[in-house]
Amino acid sequence: MKDFKIHLLFFLLFLLLSLIGFLCAIWLHSTKSTWAFVIPMIIGLFMFILSFPLKTQWRCYRSKSRRRTKGLDQWAKSKGLSFSTKEIKKLSKTTAKNYRTCTRCSTYDCYAYNVTSGMLKNRRICAFDYHCSACNYKSLSIVTIEADLKLEPLYIRPHCLIEKNIDSAKIRNIDFESAEFNSEFHIYSPDRRWAYDVINQSNMELLLCSCRFNIEFLEKHVIAYRNELFDLGYFEEALQLLTGILDNIPESVVKELKGGK
Repeated sequence: MKDFKIHLLFFLLFLLLSLIGFLCAIWLHSTKSTWAFVIPMIIGLFMFILSFPLKTQWRCYRSKSRRRTKGLDQWAKSKGLSFSTKEIKKLSKTTAKNYRTCTRCSTYDCYAYNVTSGMLKNRRICAFDYHCSACNYKSLSIVTIEADLKLEPLYIRPHCLIEKNIDSAKIRNIDFESAEFNSEFHIYSPDRRWAYDVINQSNMELLLCSCRFNIEFLEKHVIAYRNELFDLGYFEEALQLLTGILDNIPESVVKELKGGK
């Protein structure tokens, strides 16, 4: 979307130069100046040369966009999920209601697009590209899973993707016995016991051997994202990582969260 706006700006500049050239030609012709034909030819030649890189950039953008759309559509079909390129201005409760950046910027020009959604292994899945003109990163990709239980707040931040946007003073950084894990991740949660339940040995090993994502537990959602658009393969990586983390939460903890049901 950012590239599209840049191309649109160049196109408007192209039209403006054309208008200036046209007005100059009329004025010079009315004064019967010898430049009446030279200046329009110079401006026309400049615009002709300028049109080639603009046309090439536009074609590259369209081709890249089509490849991304096709790839996401194929991925969705392979999972038995639905896919839509339609822009969604207001994200529903089952997608990313709890994603803090989306919520914080909801009054601006924000929308989801390239949305993949549906049920997978009895869990509601939603993955999408997200654009927000008010955010520092403009466009990013998000994968969410809706769990069937209420989750406590937990933030997993890889060192390579660390960002200082943990707002609450009650959220604290929690260290683990593994020096390797501590060197790779920051874990934030208001509840130390909950953090240790989730980041158990199995999930610790899973996180260390997986691609790096920012991960958040908020109410019923587990969310993975980076501050950029995913390459196509990262959607599957993020989905498998979130699924694995939920599957590795001990059954006793799951029962406790469900109120013993």
